[in-house]
Amino acid sequence: MEVGQLKLVFKVMPFLVLGFLLSGCLPLNLLEQGPGGMFAVVLNQEGAYEPLLSGGALWLLDPDGKPQRKLLELAEEQSAGEISWAPSGEELSLTVVQVGEYGFPEEWRIVRVPLEGEPVDIVSHDYPLISPRYTQTGSAILYLAIPEEEPALYRFDFATGEEQLLADNVLAFLLSQDKVYLLDTNGAVRVLGEEDVLAEVRCPEEYCQGSLLFWPRPFLALDPTGRYFAISLQGEPGVVTPETDSVPSLYLVDLEGGEAWHLATPAGAPAFSPDGRKLAFAAGSVEKVRKAFLYDLETRDLEPLEGSEGVVLLSWGPSGLIAVVELADETYRFLRWTEEGWQELLAGGAGEGS
Repeated sequence: MEVGQLKLVFKVMPFLVLGFLLSGCLPLNLLEQGPGGMFAVVLNQEGAYEPLLSGGALWLLDPDGKPQRKLLELAEEQSAGEISWAPSGEELSLTVVQVGEYGFPEEWRIVRVPLEGEPVDIVSHDYPLISPRYTQTGSAILYLAIPEEEPALYRFDFATGEEQLLADNVLAFLLSQDKVYLLDTNGAVRVLGEEDVLAEVRCPEEYCQGSLLFWPRPFLALDPTGRYFAISLQGEPGVVTPETDSVPSLYLVDLEGGEAWHLATPAGAPAFSPDGRKLAFAAGSVEKVRKAFLYDLETRDLEPLEGSEGVVLLSWGPSGLIAVVELADETYRFLRWTEEGWQELLAGGAGEGS
């Protein structure tokens, strides 16, 4: 199969609860590890974690996950997330949303937060500003904005202080080495500035496009080399009458070889290791217990990671795989996996006295 002929037809459903879509498209809050090993995450007023929340503060944590200090205080009617570390590890950026009546956003800001110094607004608009990510050199930030009806990719240059439109009709973007990979609103996957279509997807529903646009992390991942693209998608139900729900499946696409194959059902939250050798994802086991799995891209071996039961989100930092686990009482805990096993991070949260 030629690369240009690769086509996936799907409908996306979030791996997390449907309530995410009812929250007014607030930014997704994840624990993010920087190049120097420090962590950053937004915690509520009680010092506990929530994937979507208003108020609280942006916290800096040490490499063992212990709270150090607040970097940015948030008002009760503000929501923040989508943390991105600069390559230097000396600063980070995030999206801050002013929440209005009925919990819907009124103003969006991308804020630059140095570890030493005062936070600075980079851009601010009354329309969505989504997924800020530093460029490889750290001299600019890429992000999605929706000034009109269609989302577009922009670049903010720190030296000039100017916004630059890079591409129209972009549903999601992913960074790999010195390239930017785009998924446009028509379903084409390509490299920014290049015409060749590497893969094609169909995502016509507003539900699907909204999920990919506002919360790409639970659905999309790109390996550091730019070869493999992972996507969680909703398959058609096997039984039509009586009506049954379709189940999210995880697919792996070889953008260079023009192949795609199914990995697991139900599954989502893909995350590639920094060395590009493994793909982590969350999936239901035979016992229907959701846990983390590791897929070796070279050997194609699949390994369940015991002790991760209840995982809902995954990310990979310099020191290992980070799992967000939902507990029975609807609270959350962070776990870090290395070859030696799981270690809990942020144990006990961050109290007011921290």
